[in-house]
Amino acid sequence: MRLKALLLGSATAIAMAGGAQAADLSVAEPVDYVKVCDAFGTGYWYIPGTDTCLKIWGFVEFKGSYDQYNNDYYEEHYDFYTGAYLNFSAKSMTDWGPLEGFLAFYANQGGVYFDEGYVSLGPLLAGYTHSGFNQQYPWVLDDSSGAGYFQPEEKTSLVRLTWAVNGFGILLEADEPNYELDYYDYGSSMPDLIAAITASTAMLDGKIAFVWSDYSDGWAVSAGVVLKLDSLAPGDKLLLKAAYGTAEYYVLGRSGYPGSSDPHAYRQMGNPAWSAMANFVHYFAPNFNMSALVNYASWEHYREHTAWQAAFNIGYSPVPNLWITPEVRWWSDVTNAGGDSSNWRFTVRARRTFF
Repeated sequence: MRLKALLLGSATAIAMAGGAQAADLSVAEPVDYVKVCDAFGTGYWYIPGTDTCLKIWGFVEFKGSYDQYNNDYYEEHYDFYTGAYLNFSAKSMTDWGPLEGFLAFYANQGGVYFDEGYVSLGPLLAGYTHSGFNQQYPWVLDDSSGAGYFQPEEKTSLVRLTWAVNGFGILLEADEPNYELDYYDYGSSMPDLIAAITASTAMLDGKIAFVWSDYSDGWAVSAGVVLKLDSLAPGDKLLLKAAYGTAEYYVLGRSGYPGSSDPHAYRQMGNPAWSAMANFVHYFAPNFNMSALVNYASWEHYREHTAWQAAFNIGYSPVPNLWITPEVRWWSDVTNAGGDSSNWRFTVRARRTFF
């Protein structure tokens, strides 16, 4: 009995001492926990104390590649590359419609680079982003290798108005002249003017766009359609797109030649140019897919150029948000003067995404 009384007395003393110490502590301030925001889709959360919803997402990537050239200028080449992409989107609702501020940065061994940024309010957007002329789809077989698809996918400073109703949309836009490529001051002080019509249904997404450039009265037209082939497998898609015109920056894109870093290399404004692409994506399983691409371009700069490119990869995700992608790519440029430059590239990419 004495032992039991001793234990009860000790417990009572400890509890009273703890209560006395707790009484001396200041009252804790309420915590403003981060709350999920579902007004703009998944991944957004409220910035504490505001009605603004924020989303951060991107990827980190390692890539190893081997190049084999069939010309007299380059030898075989091995390359390791590490890069990262980071996106920020801040959204809120207003009486004028959704208000968004968007920023994107790309980083590699050379540094950190501003990649994209704009402000949008309802149907109005202003900033640095993909031109409305582009047939731009983020899932298309990746080309971070720099080989060039001969497709107009660059970004530029622009002002854009869009309207959409019942799956159909209209786009009107003014771009910085010639994709800000007036390196030799050959460009125009007038913005490039763009108009486009879009359509989206359960079976397909489509777009037709036209651009006029004051420089040499350049013009171009592009068309693209994505066929949603979920009947084959969930996520399957087939992209067909093409561009034609004399505003070649919009037809061929910035590179205009395999591996070229000079936006003016191997082409000149005023001559018609063609580009076309087909890209098929098939999912064997949600974590296992393949992508195949064929691309064609034709343009003239002192001589006629005909270029082809083909690529194939297999993507496998052993764990969520990690994709391992081996890829093989071939491209060739043939001129009417008998020149031929071709290249094989073998790449293995490991990409960790986060949303």
